[in-house]
Amino acid sequence: ENEKYFEIIFQKTKKKCWLAKKFIGQIFFRKKKWNFSKKQYTKSLTINSKNKNIWFRLGFVSLKLKDFSTSAKSFLKVIDIEPDNCHAWNNLASVLGAALRKKKE
Repeated sequence: ENEKYFEIIFQKTKKKCWLAKKFIGQIFFRKKKWNFSKKQYTKSLTINSKNKNIWFRLGFVSLKLKDFSTSAKSFLKVIDIEPDNCHAWNNLASVLGAALRKKKE
């Protein structure tokens, strides 16, 4: 679980290995380092924007960080890729509810 090895892979592939960034994001995710995880998932998605699992994780960590805009956009992207993903729909509802509660404060 050492992200430096994946960072080496990322550099050696001329910053084109989206999978390395995904794995680094997962390492930070397990450590509950949401900001670091979000940064890695975002970088991974700039290289490969079609991976619904990374979009889902980005939505989750963004929700943890109370970044409701990014979270909603991420879950909508999952739904765009896989319209029947009930987990994404459920999380989108949670994001919208949290955003409305915050707006009322």
